[in-house]
Amino acid sequence: MAQNTERFTSGNLTIKYSPQFPLKPDARMKLKCSFDLAVRALKATIEALDAIGSQPELSLFPMQAVNEAAYKVLRGHFHLPEPVRDNRVDRQVWEAWRPSVRHIADSLRQMHLGLTKPVTIADSHATVVGRELKGRLANFVEQDKQTYEIEEMVMGKAGADAGRRERFSTAYDQAALAGQILSSGRRGMVSPKKAVVAAMSPDEIARHAANDPGVHLAADQQGSIHLNYQMLLDDGRINNVRVARTIVHEASHKFCYTRDYAYAHDDGYSQLTKAQSMMNADSYAFGTMSLYKKYYFRNDESMIRVPTGMNMNG
Repeated sequence: MAQNTERFTSGNLTIKYSPQFPLKPDARMKLKCSFDLAVRALKATIEALDAIGSQPELSLFPMQAVNEAAYKVLRGHFHLPEPVRDNRVDRQVWEAWRPSVRHIADSLRQMHLGLTKPVTIADSHATVVGRELKGRLANFVEQDKQTYEIEEMVMGKAGADAGRRERFSTAYDQAALAGQILSSGRRGMVSPKKAVVAAMSPDEIARHAANDPGVHLAADQQGSIHLNYQMLLDDGRINNVRVARTIVHEASHKFCYTRDYAYAHDDGYSQLTKAQSMMNADSYAFGTMSLYKKYYFRNDESMIRVPTGMNMNG
């Protein structure tokens, strides 16, 4: 099955998809608009954070320096410490916000720079299904040799070929179904390039899979950003802000090597440390879209139930 062989290029964005899973024109436009939205949201968020981080002295009252939405985002998604205790501002804690805010802004800057250069977005659904087909069918060919040889001796070549075609068809359907199941519920992904993985030791591969912060890959060692087109683009109920949020999530993996310590809907998300949050993909994804919209999106559900009149497609 040919994978990700067709391209559509607009500006600096190249969209790749498989002929097996064609991308409809309206889905393509939704992806392009969501991509543009992600870039705008990153730029606006960087400007907002720069304004906070560049203040010569933070106000004695946090809400004079940080608006309510930004305060909730920095506390909720990046777990910056509470500067107010017993109705008093802890100056030491409050001043510690500035380098943290600058760190977050610098990470967003890397993502924005990456997305404003030539960048490719591919279909994760097609890739996952294709990988599963390739692996399982290779195993089928190897395992079927003995069966084929026996049938050839008993039924001749024509009979053995017919039996193999039937078994192959069943194996193909099973592999495709397995790929569909693996892809289900997975919004996107960024994986290390094959050559990079081949050069990694088994220990490094295991540490990478375990989110070990001691392992780091640069953007050029990572593959393309992948989004699940079927899930995100074919479903009209999923607005552009939610697609843009996923683009930021995956861009943070590629350009900042963030990890998935916890997703916003996980119980453990609120238990992340500040250091983990500032290397956590969903923290940047929800933080960016929240700061752009000046509304605290706690998780994906809150991006569905939004205030009346809020534009979630632009």
